[in-house]
Amino acid sequence: RFGTCTEADKRAARAARFGTTPVKKGQKTTKSVSDASASSEEAERRLKRAKRFGLTTPETEAERKRLRAERFGAN
Repeated sequence: RFGTCTEADKRAARAARFGTTPVKKGQKTTKSVSDASASSEEAERRLKRAKRFGLTTPETEAERKRLRAERFGAN
């Protein structure tokens, strides 16, 4: 047949196309650890998104608990 490739050839071609190195069988893949500034930027971005879409954040959760405690006299 024309154009038949082995599975290893297909994987190597895909890795070359996407600019990655092929992983051998049994080898674990690991992601690179980002620095602390990138994670703090990511946390800030997620917090802004949570506020924008009305999701619960630690601040809103604490505020809601405080208001509930005032309403029911639990303080």
